[in-house]
Amino acid sequence: MPYAGNAQAEHSMGSSYVVVQLGSRVVRVGHCGDPEPLVTYFWPAGEAFNERLSTFLFTRWFQDPLMVDCRQTRILIVENALLPASIKTMVTRIFQEMRVVEVIFVPDALMCLVAAGLRNGLVIDVGWEHLLAVPISDLRIVDCGLQFSIKGGQWLAAQITAVEPTAPTDTEEVVEKVLAKNSDLSDGLRLIQKKIDDELIGQSTADNFDLDEFPIVHLVSHAYDSLPIDVRKAVKKHLVMSGLASGAPALQARCEEMLPDFCFVDTLGPWIGGSLFFEQLIQKSLREDRKLNELVPNDWHAQRFKVYR
Repeated sequence: MPYAGNAQAEHSMGSSYVVVQLGSRVVRVGHCGDPEPLVTYFWPAGEAFNERLSTFLFTRWFQDPLMVDCRQTRILIVENALLPASIKTMVTRIFQEMRVVEVIFVPDALMCLVAAGLRNGLVIDVGWEHLLAVPISDLRIVDCGLQFSIKGGQWLAAQITAVEPTAPTDTEEVVEKVLAKNSDLSDGLRLIQKKIDDELIGQSTADNFDLDEFPIVHLVSHAYDSLPIDVRKAVKKHLVMSGLASGAPALQARCEEMLPDFCFVDTLGPWIGGSLFFEQLIQKSLREDRKLNELVPNDWHAQRFKVYR
């Protein structure tokens, strides 16, 4: 039986709370309050968000390993900021057909900050489909500063395959290898290293990019410059990287070299952030329920003996 988090253990009605990180490359599922997900699933090529496959997977996972009763289960879905509304509707419909009590969507960028113990910052998400710069102030996304680029993990995987067809299929492994080593690299891997430096990370002096093809350095600069002045200071102190960067520490190290004015902060990742956030919501709900149960009738006679502190 999986470890029951504090939120689950304290709930008297046997309700279950499940956290789902829903990405276009990977899905993570587990109990709220747990230190890590029970399921990490990589979509087959071309099958991401397939409704029939999604229904089969979630039905199976809820039976094993989650072992929960859908009719007593609430779900927090950690979603990408650019997740299409049609997919959110489809996922909600799947859980409604499973008789799940409640479904809540929260952005993964916010959960990355929660997992870093922050309320303000700039999240750089090197996702599978997009590269995102998401400025956040007081746990709210600042829409005017949101920036995106097509240079995500899928774009990078295509670039690697074009240069070195025999390279490993694990993109993070290739990125870590070529950025962590400056010697003993083949000519093909050196080309990949240059492409990552020039087109994914970017050079501060280069400006020959289309609006939807900015690398990380330029995306950060554009996001920062578009923010109100009073927000910039807090954002500059906390730059958090997630997605592909979490599996390739050398990528974050190289970005730190290129962005010396920003302070980089490590995060435990969006799933753990979602687990922590959901637990706080549950605890707050339980406290409010207790207050309602402890309400005293508004009796003027009883009020005479009430001691105010």
